Amino acid sequence: MQEIAEATTTRADPERYVPPRPGEVAIRAAGTARGAARYFDRMDARVPAGIGRDGEPIYLNLEFP
Repeated sequence: MQEIAEATTTRADPERYVPPRPGEVAIRAAGTARGAARYFDRMDARVPAGIGRDGEPIYLNLEFP
């Protein structure tokens, strides 16, 4: 049996996704921590694009290449 996959790297910064293990407590980011987690704090030219499931604004980066 063989499996073939294609993977594309879209960003590394050294971003590393580590999901919580089953049974561990996960904390939802809010306020300035939410903005930092979504890179909103690094956007110089951001435009509101809608509202997230948490009721807070979501932004698009106009300088995205």
